Amino acid sequence: MNFSIGGNIGFDIMDRETSTTNTFNLALKPAYHFNENIAVGIIAENTLVNRIDESQNSIQKDSELTDNFLTLGLFGRYYKPVANRAYLFGELNAGYLFGSRTIDNSSGESVNDVNGYSANLLLGASYFFTPRLSGSLNIGMLGYRSETYSPENGNENTTTYF
Repeated sequence: MNFSIGGNIGFDIMDRETSTTNTFNLALKPAYHFNENIAVGIIAENTLVNRIDESQNSIQKDSELTDNFLTLGLFGRYYKPVANRAYLFGELNAGYLFGSRTIDNSSGESVNDVNGYSANLLLGASYFFTPRLSGSLNIGMLGYRSETYSPENGNENTTTYF
């Protein structure tokens, strides 16, 4: 087995007193395995976010925010066998993201171009049910992400997450 295809599908609903956020994520991670321990691959991930904020105290009063991001990147993974068909792994990945953020509020609708990058270190476990089928679980992640929003009015804003 030299090639693998992994990925994930995620859906999250965060309902707060004054806002609701729905997030949908779809990622594809094909990889080439050099040996039992080392794999290198690419990441293609699409993230859609919709947030409705009804708070009168927030910056985005009575607004709807919609994000649509695509992230393309590379990853390297090191597998450490711990039992028959069971492995722990460490993964380092980096990606470039681009897309748009639309804000619709009482002032009208504005569209922002979004560009950024991310770097992550994550730990996980994999179990190979057969030589060609496995399941993985991410145990923890340390990450950095920077996003620059370029609105139509030209006032760029950069947000950084760690």
